Amino acid sequence: MILYLGNLPPSVSEGRLLKVLGLTSLSPSRLRIVKKPLQGGRVARYGLLQLQEGRDARRLLKGRRPVVVDGIAIEIREFHRRAAANERRALDWRQRAWPHPERRKAERRQPEARQPEFGLSQLPEPSAYEVSYSSEPR
Repeated sequence: MILYLGNLPPSVSEGRLLKVLGLTSLSPSRLRIVKKPLQGGRVARYGLLQLQEGRDARRLLKGRRPVVVDGIAIEIREFHRRAAANERRALDWRQRAWPHPERRKAERRQPEARQPEFGLSQLPEPSAYEVSYSSEPR
C-alpha cells in the first residue's frame, strides 16, 4: 500500500520522518520525499511511503493523534493515482456514465427555444427583386 504524506516541513529528512512515524528499519518500506516548485518561489513538499506490511499502513491511517514534525501536522492518507489532468483525459470518457447527480435541470438546446431557420416561406415576394437575364452583352 502506498501512503501520501502531505504538508512536510522543509527541514525533514527521510530518516527522521520514518522515526517519527514509528517505522523501524526491520519493516520493509520505501519513502520518497518530493519537492515541487510552485509559483512565487514556494515549494510543495510531500512524501510517498510504500509499505509492504498492511498492518503498518492501517496503523498510520487509523491513528487518532496527528503526526507532528517541527510543529506542523502531517496529512496522512492513502495515495490514489490520478489521470493526467482530470477524468475527461481518458480515451473513453464520453461512453462512461456520470457517477454524480445531474446539476442541469433541462437540456440547454431546447427545440422550442431555437430561432426558426431561414426557409423559403420567409423570402420576400419575387416582385421585389426581379432579375432579368439577357443574352446581349452590355
